[in-house]
Amino acid sequence: MLTITSDHTLTPWNVILRYRKVLLAGALLGIVIGVGIGLRRPILYTSSTTLIFPSVPTGAMAALNGQDLPGIPILDGAMLVPQPGTSAATAGVILQSRETELQIIEKLQLQQAWRLCSQAATLKRFKDRAIFKTGKSGKLTLGFRDANPDLALQVTTAMLDQLRERSKDLGFNPAEQSVQVLDGQVDKARTELQQARENLLAFQKANNIVSLPDEVKSLASEYAEARSAVEKADVEATVAGRKAEELEKSVHSLITSAIDPQSGAGGLLNDLYQQAGKLEGELAAMREHLTSEHPDVQEKEKALAELKKQINQETSRQLALLNSSSTPAVNLAVAEAIVARARANGLHASLNRMNERLAVMPEREHTFATLSAEVDAKLNAFTLFHTERQKAEVIAKTRDSRFIVVDAPAKALEADPRGRALILLVCLLVCLLVAGFFPLRDWVNQQSIRTPAPARELAPA
Repeated sequence: MLTITSDHTLTPWNVILRYRKVLLAGALLGIVIGVGIGLRRPILYTSSTTLIFPSVPTGAMAALNGQDLPGIPILDGAMLVPQPGTSAATAGVILQSRETELQIIEKLQLQQAWRLCSQAATLKRFKDRAIFKTGKSGKLTLGFRDANPDLALQVTTAMLDQLRERSKDLGFNPAEQSVQVLDGQVDKARTELQQARENLLAFQKANNIVSLPDEVKSLASEYAEARSAVEKADVEATVAGRKAEELEKSVHSLITSAIDPQSGAGGLLNDLYQQAGKLEGELAAMREHLTSEHPDVQEKEKALAELKKQINQETSRQLALLNSSSTPAVNLAVAEAIVARARANGLHASLNRMNERLAVMPEREHTFATLSAEVDAKLNAFTLFHTERQKAEVIAKTRDSRFIVVDAPAKALEADPRGRALILLVCLLVCLLVAGFFPLRDWVNQQSIRTPAPARELAPA
């Protein structure tokens, strides 16, 4: 009778030793493949710069919202002048918008510099090589990688220029508009005050009157205060209306730039544009070695057409909401404009009733009281506008330092080795995994027979 048992002396270390030549060959193969691929990959130079936004809140609140600080109110809150500094978050939204990227590509003629066949392929390469890193303390690092260090520096500098220009175009810097509005109001108030004084002086000379009787002075004083309130309310209503108009223009620019006015770069519209850019890049790469009749190319074209249709629908939907003042980005400003105009109309009605009370006076006193109230109202309006205009001008000048460039863009002197090192590491790991399949298989088989099989007797021959 014969007894059959199994040998259980094989350990993981023994398995590795047994296949050491296979593993070594796999490692060498991975190194050879990684070096081959790495040599074909262009050497990239990185040019970067760091921006800080001094007026942006730091810490947890900045991480939660990433928005600018509230504006400084003037004219008792009727007009807001922003504090200096867009945030790192809004700067990132501007720089990563499709329109900004296309403007940089066109300005530096990157498609010709890279010798690419389509704008989609150029846009894909631009996105792959652009660098955007937002820090928790209101810091933004941006840069660009390219085989030409001079071109990397030019693109990084162009990013800074675009950030300054686009932030103003998209309405993040309305301070200058506030100054312009107040300039017009100051000139208008000065002219009206001069005219009111001339009218009062002419009436006094013609009627030989210097002051009102004591019994009507109180009513004339109330009338003058009411006239000043009406002047101020008219300005508030005008400013609120212009604010709503400017905001609608700004939101329209955001929507047409593929930026959701509510969600920024994380909105549906921006996501659709990002997907379209990715598909266009993939389609451009496929067309380099496949014909237009190839099924894969046609499938990509169909998917891209459907995505563009969704973009048009979403853009039309948001523009329709904007035109009806229903979008959350503008409906509050529109409501404020309506309320301000209604308040001004109410004060005008109150002034008309007070004017009717003055009408019971003798015509000489009534005219003198009206002209005196007009001078007082125009003087108060001029003083208010002149003071607020000076305040707005000071605030507007501080907008020159929206952000501070900590490290100015500079030409890279050494190439960035991380790309090639990563390729070499990936190839080494993949080949080691493939070579390790054989020792792993033997070790698993050995584990499966680790428990001895029961002995069995064999019948004699």
